[in-house]
Amino acid sequence: MSEFLQGIVDEAAELEKGYPKEEKQQKLFEHAIRVQKIIQQKMEFFGRLQQFYENIKAIHHEQSKWRIITSSQINEVRNSIDLRLRQIDTELRPEADNIEIELRGIETQFFQLECERIKEKFRLLVAQLEKARRLMIERQIFLGLLQDFRKTIEQTIELSEQARTLPLKADETGERLKKIVR
Repeated sequence: MSEFLQGIVDEAAELEKGYPKEEKQQKLFEHAIRVQKIIQQKMEFFGRLQQFYENIKAIHHEQSKWRIITSSQINEVRNSIDLRLRQIDTELRPEADNIEIELRGIETQFFQLECERIKEKFRLLVAQLEKARRLMIERQIFLGLLQDFRKTIEQTIELSEQARTLPLKADETGERLKKIVR
């Protein structure tokens, strides 16, 4: 019999002997409440873990939509990236730290194999989060440079169009150039 089950049997035997009936019932009631609280804490923990997973899944889904970005979408994508990066820095990274601390606190032989599997899956989720974060930062930098490049091209086109209106005579060209520069 495992140590865990033996502990339950020993505890039940202890409760059975030496206590009056009312005291036994009170002890069982207190034990039941303690077990319910522990189960509720664990369920909340797994709920948070599931929410963390859902957030990372949503980030990946959003990232997949950004593989091809048209020039009209640049501002929208940059704003979305800004929002996601803020969410990662203010919510997801602190939550990952809290979950990791709680995972380190789970030390039980009964669920050790399952616990190790959960810890490994969580580590993969955190690695995916950091990878997505780095990709968003790089994409944000690229989109900023692309916007700057577009502005330069637009200015070049504008100057080129203005240059076409310049007269071919040398004496009028100087004055027109001064007007363009102003």
